[in-house]
Amino acid sequence: MNLIYIGDEFYSKSNTMMSPIYKIEQNGSLSRSDWGFVQVALRNGDDIHIRQATDTEIRWAYKQLHAIS
Repeated sequence: MNLIYIGDEFYSKSNTMMSPIYKIEQNGSLSRSDWGFVQVALRNGDDIHIRQATDTEIRWAYKQLHAIS
């Protein structure tokens, strides 16, 4: 599982509609994830890779936040 971390602020500022972590799908799109999914994947023996979001990904996150605010 490949994830990006966008930051905890998005979770609180979006009233929990966004997550601090997003899964990078095979086609490059991002889908909401959460720490519970990470725990399940780890219990299942899956590898988890988490990295900081790039500037482009952070801009995407701010656009998402703005759209739901």
